[in-house]
Amino acid sequence: MKKIANRSLATMLGMIILLLSAASQDLAMNQKSADLGSVASESKEEGTGIPYINNVNGRVLKSFHRSFGDRPDARWSKTDNGFMVHFKDSNMSTNVYYRPKGTVDYRVNYYFAERLPGAVRHTVKSNFYDYSIIQVSEVHKDESVCYFVKIENTEAIKTIRVVGQEWQQVEEIKKQKAGTVGKGL
Repeated sequence: MKKIANRSLATMLGMIILLLSAASQDLAMNQKSADLGSVASESKEEGTGIPYINNVNGRVLKSFHRSFGDRPDARWSKTDNGFMVHFKDSNMSTNVYYRPKGTVDYRVNYYFAERLPGAVRHTVKSNFYDYSIIQVSEVHKDESVCYFVKIENTEAIKTIRVVGQEWQQVEEIKKQKAGTVGKGL
């Protein structure tokens, strides 16, 4: 009888230890996900809206940390083709798109004119000298870099794509003249 009681007690203690261990791991994982930023995905903790960091593929996380180090402000989300992480670095904002196996699909850096390389700035300013550069999107894909430079003057906002020495206008938005809002109705 004493042996049965000891076995029952040992079994119950083992189960309690396992439950406490699992609960402490859940707390640690929740703390880790809060520290590393949020991961947007379909499975979120019920009622809290806080997504789990462990929904991001381990290969993707390893690749990210190898390339960009520890980024406490990194915000993850799931895309149709893998994962995307957004983070900021001084005067630049970056989105990195990963394939499910951990390889980078492409990276986009967003910044203002002062960070634009001189050759690209010269290409844009020599063709659009009366425009101001208001934003730059620098896209890195497969060893090549493409710049989307948003410029404006009093009449329009344009987006210019620059690859190497070649440029092309890809968008133009005409500004409405003052006093013409609501006229002609």
